[in-house]
Formats: sequence, C-alpha cells, structure tokens
Amino acid sequence: MSDDNTAPGLGRGIGEAALPAAEARSWGPVRVVLPPTAGGWSPQVKTARPKSGTPCRESWSPPPLVHSFVVSHASFSPDGRRVVTASWNKTARVWDVESGKPVAPALEHRGAVRSASFSPDGRRVVTASDDNTARVWDTESGKPVTPPLVHKHTVWDASFSPDGRRVVTASEDCMARVWDAASGKPVAPPLEHKDSIGFASFSPDGRRVVTASEDKTARVWDTESGKPLSPPLEHRG
Repeated sequence: MSDDNTAPGLGRGIGEAALPAAEARSWGPVRVVLPPTAGGWSPQVKTARPKSGTPCRESWSPPPLVHSFVVSHASFSPDGRRVVTASWNKTARVWDVESGKPVAPALEHRGAVRSASFSPDGRRVVTASDDNTARVWDTESGKPVTPPLVHKHTVWDASFSPDGRRVVTASEDCMARVWDAASGKPVAPPLEHKDSIGFASFSPDGRRVVTASEDKTARVWDTESGKPLSPPLEHRG
C-alpha cells in the first residue's frame, strides 16, 4: 500500500497503477501481479486491501505459457480445459489450462504461426502460417491429419466450420479457401478479393463464409458454389 491515500491496482508493465483508496474499498480486494524474480520466473499474486482492511496475503499463480518468440494468437478448447497458442517461433502448442504444461508435441511450421484454433469437438487444431500453409493437427499426438492446405502467400487466419467438417483459410494472396477437414482438399472455388484477406469465418449454419480484406471490403460467400451472396460490404475513408 502507498502512503498517499492510494491503493495498488493492476500491474502496468513491471510497475503498478494506483487506485484511490475509497475506490479500492468499493471494489474489494485488488489483485497485483508482481514481476519475475531475477533468478527466473516466479510469479506472485498479492491480494491487497486498503489500510482499513485485512493484511495482504500471498499465493502462487500458474506459470505463463512460454514460447521463444512473439505469441500472436491464443484460444480455448470448447471444454475450456486446454489452450492453443500460435507463435512467431514457427510452432503452435496445446496446453493444459490448470497446470500450464504442454499436453502434446509442438505443432511445427516452416514460418511464423499466425493463428491457431480448435475444432468444435476439441480433437483437432488448425494453424495458419507464414510458410504459405494451414495445417490440421491431432491435439493428442501432435501429428498432422491432412496434407498442408496451400496458398501462394502467408496464411493469416484459419478456422473450422461449426460441424468441424470444413476449414476456411484467409491469405495474403487475396484469396480465402474452403477445405475438407478430413482430406485437405478444396471444396469450392477460391473466394477472391482485390487485396490481402486477414480474416475468414463460417456462419453458424456453416453454409456461408464472411471474409475481411485490406481492399476495404468484407464479403459474404456461399460455401458450396464460392459465389458472393451480397454486394461488397464496403468501408470508406
């Protein structure tokens, strides 16, 4: 606690923010994450109260999910028990949420991994990479389930359909593709924009895909025919 009528708040970098003591009292305990120790990662969480409250107490928090380079994306499994992370160190990892430990071998690409997400049943993961491919993996063995899903340039994003039978990918090559998640074969013509496509996802019924592009538009497509279902959703300025 500080001596100037303030209470520590959420960490800001390796320092601390401050909340007025009155506001801290109205919020209850304030959690402060302390920085790593000099000898290695030893995260601590202190639960602090204003001066009129009970003394501080300490408890351990789980370790971070560490890669050797930037982590660009992370998402939960459908049951919330695992997390998959994508890193610029050319790997994705599947982790146990409670222990913070990896539960499968690293999922390796030849370039930075830009996104990673689970299938609806949690048994597979799809990754998107700078090596111009997306890959579908078994979450237990860490082995690929299909051949690479190949684009001509960086694949920024990849995700499963709601039934898990399809994958959609979005690429720097100005195309999105819909693939069979079991065979790795495309099931529709390319969905084409005039510039890089950074995002693509299925509708809840799996019959449509929406894409977002640097050409300042989003498009809605039929997943079987690959034809647009509406005029471009255009942003200006």
